[in-house]
Amino acid sequence: MENDFSIYERLAALARSDVYPYHMPGHKRNAGAGLPEGFAQLDITEIEPFDNLHHAQGILKEAMEEAAELYGADRTYFLVNGSTCGVLAAVSAAAAEGDTLILARNAHLSAYHGVYLRRCLMVPLYPERLAEYGVYGAVGADEVERLLRRHPEAKAVFITSPTYDGFVSDVEKLAEVVHAYGKILIVDEAHGAHFGLDERMPPSSLDCGADLVIHSLHKTLPSLTQTALLHVKGSRVDRGRLERFLRIYQSSSPSYLLMGSIDLCIRQMRKHRREWFDPFFERRGKLMKELSTLKVLQVVPDGPVTEAAYAGSALKYYDPSKLMIFCDGAGISGVELQRILLEDYHLQMEMAGANYVLAILTVMDTREGFMRLSAALKEIDAAMPSKEQKAGLVTGIGLTCQDEFLSAVRSVQVQEERIPLAQAMDAAGTEKVALECAEGRMITEFVYAYPPGISVILPGERMTEQMIALLTGYRERGMTIQGPEDETLRTIRCIKEG
Repeated sequence: MENDFSIYERLAALARSDVYPYHMPGHKRNAGAGLPEGFAQLDITEIEPFDNLHHAQGILKEAMEEAAELYGADRTYFLVNGSTCGVLAAVSAAAAEGDTLILARNAHLSAYHGVYLRRCLMVPLYPERLAEYGVYGAVGADEVERLLRRHPEAKAVFITSPTYDGFVSDVEKLAEVVHAYGKILIVDEAHGAHFGLDERMPPSSLDCGADLVIHSLHKTLPSLTQTALLHVKGSRVDRGRLERFLRIYQSSSPSYLLMGSIDLCIRQMRKHRREWFDPFFERRGKLMKELSTLKVLQVVPDGPVTEAAYAGSALKYYDPSKLMIFCDGAGISGVELQRILLEDYHLQMEMAGANYVLAILTVMDTREGFMRLSAALKEIDAAMPSKEQKAGLVTGIGLTCQDEFLSAVRSVQVQEERIPLAQAMDAAGTEKVALECAEGRMITEFVYAYPPGISVILPGERMTEQMIALLTGYRERGMTIQGPEDETLRTIRCIKEG
């Protein structure tokens, strides 16, 4: 299926016409409004013949059908409120008020907001931790089955794959387990909109059997920020209820600039995949070969995930669009490495962790951009102490930090006494407690690093000694922590005792 004109082309034709707008938006497509060139002329509301996102019958319906065809979905919905509204709608459609949801502990904050809004009961699903990197890895099928046996009342399983760092679960195996128990599998594949579009990329979760899949187009494909897709496959999800919640969580005045961007992105992927992916993999291969000579800095090994590389791991793939650059033992933190790359080399990374920085690589990256990154990292690496000199350094990061994280996560993981997330967030009797004095207290706030927006500890969980040590370390290292009312992280809000 191929439309004669894209949404953008139709908008451009309207801008060239003499049709005068006695309708929203208030800038009236007037270039004198001061908006960037072209923006006002292309920004309209639901007028003829531009269809209506919430009751698509024309060009938007056709555009969404093209997106579904590209990804192999039974139905695809355009999202203009980002992946967040897709996650909210997916959770809300799969689990009614009071239902139980098995939710991966490394889920984005929006999934927990869905739990809160639907007053769901939540069973935490802990992905494996990759000790050598100190990050979350894949979700294991055995652990999912263990939780399904223990919680037969659960309506759905929600996982994140790929993770923010690029680690991909075996979704096909997970889907087999989840469906054997008659449940719905939701995959937040926000960072994997490029999956399945080239045989050198991991397969899409849709091709692996997931029921609901969320994609953020803007993260790894050429599309404007806040553009995303929600895909449905199979008959396990009530589509009427899903569409009801999309109407609730999506704007009733969707931006045609954003919907036009989604349409254009899908069309470009249909037409230009090969000519874009071929040079991407050529340039990436050269970059990884050059970075393999680094002596102090370290990148995640290139190539497919193998038993030799990750013995005993549940990992299935590593996302080629992600580049993790570790600085363990180099005497600097990830935050410092990010600062050096930005200030000295004008290279802005996606995020900085305690001991690494993360870069996102896409088909729109240029040869020059890859060359600049390679040259910068090699120059930084050459200026760092040799292995012999590193041995005497005390950095306060690296494996020590990883061990702290693992210990803190496990200390919360073993807790049996939790209260529902919504109950904790809405608790009437709360008080601020000094972080160092909060051990054993039930907290009522999210604490998460942003990016990637993954909670370290959740409302309704008890603060542990190990978690206090971890958060104190985050505070002292100057990491960006959000969620608590007290942004300095000196205090944390807890449920009053007695």
